Amino acid sequence: PLLQGEEEMTDSGYPRSVWEWRRGTPLAEATKVYEGEQSDVSVGGFAYLDRGRRYELRYRSLTFYTSSYELKVGEAAWAPIPIPADANVGTFADQLLVTLRSAWLGHPAGALLAAPADGFLGAGDDAARSALLTPLFTPTETCSLEASTETKNYLVLSCLDNVVTECRFWRYADGAFSLERCLKGEVGLSPSFSAVDAQTSDDLWRTSDGYTQPTTLALAAASSPDAAEA
Repeated sequence: PLLQGEEEMTDSGYPRSVWEWRRGTPLAEATKVYEGEQSDVSVGGFAYLDRGRRYELRYRSLTFYTSSYELKVGEAAWAPIPIPADANVGTFADQLLVTLRSAWLGHPAGALLAAPADGFLGAGDDAARSALLTPLFTPTETCSLEASTETKNYLVLSCLDNVVTECRFWRYADGAFSLERCLKGEVGLSPSFSAVDAQTSDDLWRTSDGYTQPTTLALAAASSPDAAEA
């Protein structure tokens, strides 16, 4: 039976179990499919489609800044995602996206890495996993990753380099990312992008604002972001 109350909560007061409730059945018939420890901060799980690929993800927040993740791709079995506990993880089509908070496998803290999900989850050791990683962003003394947005075929990174915004457009095709173009702002005038519909389109909303200019909104394509229509 579906349990409630303190026995289903962590010491921090958040849920510590994941239940599966099949549509059209009574809530009382939901079954527990995942459970964390009482000492965890929280536990969660969800399913989603990413560009036609089905994922199920479940996680344990071990502390405020560390987590452990398990991933199920399609009908495959659940598999732990072997990344540092303080890293963040996401997906793009059949790729894993890993953002580092600490150095790992030769990549510095603050880096954004991509790897084929199936191969990465099936790799036997760190050497095999390292060979699959593609760096999409590597920080420098003056440049950091500020934000990102996605379209159907593009991953758009917003970087801050010496207080100037630079947007980098990575196109994903044929199983690989390629850096297609960079769009740099000016001091005091920053462009930013958000997807119109990330699953079906490469259209973007482009916003520009600055200290001395009012905010402007335009429609652009990821393949030609500088040719925006107001």
